[in-house]
Amino acid sequence: GKLVFKNIEIAYKSVCIVTKDQDPIPSSPTCFYEFELAYCVPTPVVSNPDKTNPPNQGRRTLRGIPLNDNKCRNGRFTAHGSGPDNLQITGGSDDFFGAFGQIKTPNPFDFDQADVDPDTGDLETSSIDMIIELCFYDDR
Repeated sequence: GKLVFKNIEIAYKSVCIVTKDQDPIPSSPTCFYEFELAYCVPTPVVSNPDKTNPPNQGRRTLRGIPLNDNKCRNGRFTAHGSGPDNLQITGGSDDFFGAFGQIKTPNPFDFDQADVDPDTGDLETSSIDMIIELCFYDDR
């Protein structure tokens, strides 16, 4: 069956470096990312025959398995790279200590030159799809 995540929250900051003299063929920028991620995974209730800690009644999985408290993770991880190649996940902290993996960017990064602030070079609006393949140590 599929693993179902609850209450997923993700945000990121990035700094990208673009070489100005890219004539005749421009290349993708090199970017450094810091992600903040939090999520919970419902865990089944373990049978407790002595009834000292009765299971939480009413909360069940889609298959009808009773749920106990959610197993949650919260922390940060970093990544870097330049497209169109995959980005490398290079470390993490808190619940993602020692994180590794990759981030796929299936669509080309494209933007309108009018979105670039002429004074700072900041890109005012942009978006990119990401598929995050995150691995980390389970120290629980």
